[in-house]
Amino acid sequence: MSAEETGGALAQVNIDGAPLRPGEAGEDVRSSGRKSPIAVREPRMYRLLKSNRVETRLIEISTLSRGLEAYAFTFVSCVMD
Repeated sequence: MSAEETGGALAQVNIDGAPLRPGEAGEDVRSSGRKSPIAVREPRMYRLLKSNRVETRLIEISTLSRGLEAYAFTFVSCVMD
């Protein structure tokens, strides 16, 4: 994701229609249980979610600022014992 031209952008990450719980939030998300915003300041890969389970979920990323661009999404599978 990038917001290079505007100097920064804010987005909201939801899973299954609700903000991420603190245990679901990736390192770049500032989850409070009520909101799960991510501040995009530079072009790089952002870590949005973490889970140790493989499951079907709906992930929504909504922009709260102008100028947000998303180029690719990568899903890394978890290691199961």
